[in-house]
Amino acid sequence: MESFRIGEAIKYGWEKFKAHFLFMWMLLGTAWGIAILFDLLQKGAGKETWLGGLIGLAAIVAGFILELGLIRAYLDLDKGTEDKIAVLFSEYRLVWRYFGAALLYGIMVVFGLILLIVPGVYLALKYQFFAYLIVDQNLGILDALKQSSEMTRDIKWKFFGFVLAVCGLNILGALALGIGLLVTIPVSIMAYVYVYRTLVNRGLPAVVPAAPAV
Repeated sequence: MESFRIGEAIKYGWEKFKAHFLFMWMLLGTAWGIAILFDLLQKGAGKETWLGGLIGLAAIVAGFILELGLIRAYLDLDKGTEDKIAVLFSEYRLVWRYFGAALLYGIMVVFGLILLIVPGVYLALKYQFFAYLIVDQNLGILDALKQSSEMTRDIKWKFFGFVLAVCGLNILGALALGIGLLVTIPVSIMAYVYVYRTLVNRGLPAVVPAAPAV
């Protein structure tokens, strides 16, 4: 069954970055700017006040929406299509579904980490694609986790090697006065998208969306 090659994934990320670097910088810059704005507003209101708490809650929801929008934008870039910056807010309807899946994912990983670290790493690798599947295939919470499990079957430790390679790449970017991260982060993102798309096309049985309620 076809898997992926780490070198090809990083090369793909580099090629996509060269083709779309301005748009990717705009996406990431806008998302980071919104996060910084919420942080400043919360500090101004006082984190211990009811208004500060409300702003903090809004920041979490906005962060989820932005994460989903970024995934949509990356998937479209994978197809060679640049959206408008408004794509960052396009997947807001999925926010509660994403929250539910992220909560389950987090609980499983934390529980696994408590059990001597390795099980947590294993579960993190096994279910990591749930967010992409929610956006890309409109899967529900459990279906997205199940499909991610199918996609990563037999390649979890190979993907762990990919994660280490990407981490090494970004460490090099950070060592280059931090400026290198402007290149290595977008390259890493698109390399991850390459791996996702390759695994989706492995010929595994697809999970049919069961009309998610949220």
